[in-house]
Amino acid sequence: MVNAKSNVLTVDMTQYRERVGHLRCPSLLQAHAFAEHVAAARSWYKHLHVKSGYGGFGFYLDPNAGKDIWQDADGEIRIVPRLPEDTPLHYSWMTTEATIENFGYVNYCRYIPGKASSPWIVDGDELISVPDELLQQTYVECSALIHPHSQSLKHMIGLANYRQLLDDAVEGLRTPEEQRLAEILRIAYDDYARIHELQDEYASIVAGVRNRQLSAMVNAIGQLGKLMSGEYHNA
Repeated sequence: MVNAKSNVLTVDMTQYRERVGHLRCPSLLQAHAFAEHVAAARSWYKHLHVKSGYGGFGFYLDPNAGKDIWQDADGEIRIVPRLPEDTPLHYSWMTTEATIENFGYVNYCRYIPGKASSPWIVDGDELISVPDELLQQTYVECSALIHPHSQSLKHMIGLANYRQLLDDAVEGLRTPEEQRLAEILRIAYDDYARIHELQDEYASIVAGVRNRQLSAMVNAIGQLGKLMSGEYHNA
């Protein structure tokens, strides 16, 4: 077991590569599968901002991907594989074996550029940091629209975070998609009976945004191999 009360060892990219460079990076198929997994792993439609510019996800390799990391009362960390006979704790739960088969050793964290993130991994008997440089280079801006449930106007209109689109004047929003979504929401709030006629256009806009965010995640995950070999550098 590892003691989480001890300091997490800060490592740079070179040291991180030395620690985890032996792990299998995701294939393109696994990258697509993991992007879809991340998109639906939590109720992002409730927990992320709807407007762009508020952060997203960073990706990294983790030797304990697909395992549960538990902290005991005395601060000791236990690594527990997820087995077929275990009781699933969440709808996105899968066994450790299935996780590695489906995704490889990729993991993710919430990330906001310019704000220090503090994910760490367990490497042997040490806790080591995930370099911020790696998270910067695998960062993808994502919004609440990344979740598949976000394509239902009837379901989304009552959520508090969707009212963000109404906080600013339409011309103050960053993208044409956000501007039109704000207009649709205003129409629906004023006349709830029109939700049905607005649904197709709303879903089409959201699907376009979501697909772009998924594609960006796939590209970021695909960079891990080059990042681990030192071949990739930010332009």
